[in-house]
Amino acid sequence: MTDLHCHILPQMDDGARNVETSIELLNIEKNQGVNNLIFTSHFHCDDEPVDSYIARRADAVKNLASACPSELINHFQFKFGAEVYFSPELCNIDLAPLCFTDTSYLLVELPFTMSLRPQFLSETLYEISCSGITPIIAHVERYPYILEDLTQIYDWVEAGYMVQTNAATLVRGDKMSALMMKLIKWDLVHLVATDTHSLHKRPPQLDAALAAVSNKLGDAAASRLIQNGDLVFDNYEIDINPYCPRKVLGTWK
Repeated sequence: MTDLHCHILPQMDDGARNVETSIELLNIEKNQGVNNLIFTSHFHCDDEPVDSYIARRADAVKNLASACPSELINHFQFKFGAEVYFSPELCNIDLAPLCFTDTSYLLVELPFTMSLRPQFLSETLYEISCSGITPIIAHVERYPYILEDLTQIYDWVEAGYMVQTNAATLVRGDKMSALMMKLIKWDLVHLVATDTHSLHKRPPQLDAALAAVSNKLGDAAASRLIQNGDLVFDNYEIDINPYCPRKVLGTWK
């Protein structure tokens, strides 16, 4: 099982503050059945050059590896990437070093503190995809300007992009959880990941999220999410058949 979005590397961002926390998080991931893990610390192209980020990441990996028990390290296959914050400037830099190791997949975070769709969003994602990179939209539930019109997500998927939701969202059992379940059913959300930051802020809950999907949508839906994560980890394409939702009397159907 794959967790392709986490902030476990120590002292990289607002995730794990020290190596000890990183090791505890890795143990939780292991106990939940995760064996493939991609480190995706935050990257902002407007604040830091790619080379600087890669160097910091390498140092964090070295620090974690030197302190982590060998039996824990050996349990996982690790890859490296980034949670790349959206900016139109992404079109002007080499994004390949930020893709998941040995893949063409790039995790992209959109602004979630604004009410309007970012300028040049469609154009930037299109340019990224034209360079041979497949954008994965991180935690889609956080973008109200997208959720107000679900056909935008359908357009992304039709263009070849992929969409991720957070495990914690599916576990909550609230209205947003119900909406994400609909998007999974409609093949508009393809990946579930922890986006874990610490033992208290969004701890790993991948097993509970998949159990929630199984209870709501059936075992086949949960198995497909697991398979999708593993396929992305190994750089395979995923067969996607999205349904285009329509709004009827204020409800997406």
